[in-house]
Amino acid sequence: MVLNERVFRRGREMRHLDTLMVVGASNRLPEDDALGALFDRFLLRVRCDNVPQEQLLAVLSAGWRLDVETNPAAPQCTSMKSAGCNKESSMLTYRKS
Repeated sequence: MVLNERVFRRGREMRHLDTLMVVGASNRLPEDDALGALFDRFLLRVRCDNVPQEQLLAVLSAGWRLDVETNPAAPQCTSMKSAGCNKESSMLTYRKS
């Protein structure tokens, strides 16, 4: 429904969506016809390999740095290893884009 009519339905709830873009992700390519038809609706397809374990920290750190640069006023959790990080993350506020 979202792709065709820009409507999201869950049970009795129905919401009209001002959709600019729809993003999907999957661990494998579709194997049956119904999922194949959905797959065909996405015009841009990017295959991503797993990040090697030895590069994972560098990739996550780069993402965190980018987030800080684009939103410097947001509270930051400086170390994922710190015991207080979980407590700090529960105090973060998220704003709708």
